[in-house]
Amino acid sequence: MFIRAFRRVAGADRSAAFMHEYAIAEALVEQIERVAREHPGCTVRSAVVAIGGLRRIVPDILRFGFEIAAADSAAAGADLVIEHVPIRFRCNGCNAESVVDEAIYLCPACGSGDVTALSGDELMLKSVDIEDGQDSGSPEHP
Repeated sequence: MFIRAFRRVAGADRSAAFMHEYAIAEALVEQIERVAREHPGCTVRSAVVAIGGLRRIVPDILRFGFEIAAADSAAAGADLVIEHVPIRFRCNGCNAESVVDEAIYLCPACGSGDVTALSGDELMLKSVDIEDGQDSGSPEHP
């Protein structure tokens, strides 16, 4: 999966794309390690991150970067679950709200370029699923 995603990124932009996602992966690992320090002896099973479409993050490259950044950390072996947050705009001209797949800044209803993003800029660690070494439950840490 990563190779296909990496090939879709054009030429010289490949290393820049990886560095962008890798920096985000490193920040996620730092946050996950803070949670793990609050729960000594726990095992991090997964982390859920919400990413808006305006962030232009390639999920497969982020997962690959996360795997590298998480090595030798509390997040090693944890699954990274990515929730896509759609791009949603409100037109300041006609007040129509629209969900779009790409960051096209034109109102689909009236064609105005005067729009306000309502969602799609998110980049947030939503939860960390941990398992206590002494019980088989997996409490979530928001």
